[in-house]
Amino acid sequence: MEFVDFAFYKINNDYLQYLYQFDKEIYFNEEYSKKTKPFLGIIVKMSEHHYFIPLTSPKEKHKKWKNIADDHFIIYEKQEIEKINNKSIYKDLDNNHKLVLLSVLDLKKMIPSPESEYQKIEFNKLTDINYRNLLISELSFCYSIKEKIINNIEKIYNEQIKNNKIKKYYCNFKLLEEKCLEYQAKSNVKKFILSDKNKKQSSEATEESSQSQENQEER
Repeated sequence: MEFVDFAFYKINNDYLQYLYQFDKEIYFNEEYSKKTKPFLGIIVKMSEHHYFIPLTSPKEKHKKWKNIADDHFIIYEKQEIEKINNKSIYKDLDNNHKLVLLSVLDLKKMIPSPESEYQKIEFNKLTDINYRNLLISELSFCYSIKEKIINNIEKIYNEQIKNNKIKKYYCNFKLLEEKCLEYQAKSNVKKFILSDKNKKQSSEATEESSQSQENQEER
């Protein structure tokens, strides 16, 4: 496994939808096209593919989950009780503090993606200050456990590939790699056809312009 980068990325919604046809374990929702859905891009190269790990918003069920497990990490921050928002999801800590859950890093749902289908999220371009601060906190937390994340990714991937067994709620990495290559090939064909079409249109426009100029000269 080759470590490449560590940041938040947005994955092309059309690509997510394409993969979702073949693996329903993928995090996908039509609403993703209307907002920035962050994927933690610990861009690691496995079997010649770049993999990304999805972040999901905390839910009540996550209060029962372990903070650290082989297939996930709960991202949280310690807050004083009186400062906690009523809508926050949290775990008890002590008489004065709670662990407020920010998100869940779901390793078992990681997906491969062509370089053409992801885009880095630039924090300084985000207009929603609260959302930007949340992402900064989440990324900072992930940096603090970077080695653990990378080790768990490698373990999960290698175990599935070696045993050829897909655990419940896990994405099928081998299948998704095949579909990733298929999508990339189809995209390349579309780009070639579009490029060829544009060249023909440009050539025809040039010919029409030359013909028009010749006609004017004859007059």
